[in-house]
Amino acid sequence: MAVRVQYLGVILSLLTAFSASADGMRPQVTIAVPEPMVASASGIAAPVEIVREAYRRIGFDMKIMVVPSERSVRDANSGEADGDIVQPAGIESGYPSLVRVPEPVISLDLVAISTGLDIQMNGWNSLAPYKTCVVRGMKVIETGTEETRRVVVNTLASALSMLKAGRCDFVLFVKPTWQDVDRLQMGSFHELSPAVTTISFYHYVNRRNAELVPRLAAALAEMRQDGTKAAITAADDQATAAARQRSLMPLPSD
Repeated sequence: MAVRVQYLGVILSLLTAFSASADGMRPQVTIAVPEPMVASASGIAAPVEIVREAYRRIGFDMKIMVVPSERSVRDANSGEADGDIVQPAGIESGYPSLVRVPEPVISLDLVAISTGLDIQMNGWNSLAPYKTCVVRGMKVIETGTEETRRVVVNTLASALSMLKAGRCDFVLFVKPTWQDVDRLQMGSFHELSPAVTTISFYHYVNRRNAELVPRLAAALAEMRQDGTKAAITAADDQATAAARQRSLMPLPSD
């Protein structure tokens, strides 16, 4: 009886950490993914495919749970999901049940756009005199703009509408968001130079899955070294460049 109880305890522990995959052969994890990552013009964003491949390399299937941007980190922290697809370093300080996989998934430029206003960007401090529209859920942008005259909105469409109406001077987003700007077809915009900053994004797991962290870190490092990450991001980079070009304001004539 004692052996049976111990065996059942092991099984219950495994079921708590992850659910069985549909074919019963590979364990499955459920990862929270913000809705914009699966509603972009190019479909599933590169970070999702990179993390999916990392899990595949360590023997897991990855199921995505699409949620609003604000919820992905909360659901991973509460345990409703096994992890959050990507967040910037330091998010765990406010979400103690999250454990960061130390190998970055992807690094992205954070850019500011306007309807024509042009300033020389020199980091976050350049934004201080201006009113900035920020889409709720991108924690690193919310933190970086805390000391500015910012307006936090729920959607990119709302941010762009406010920008065009003159209710804010800039909208901030990571560069692949140009694909969503293009999809929304709300006009042309100016991108300020250089980028505000470059952000490294990491995969996070709920602490019940902490034993997977070293294996995921090794898989992500291997993908960086063997060129898999670059191959996955190449198509997304091309789609972003094309969308950006279609959405940029024409250069002023001489």
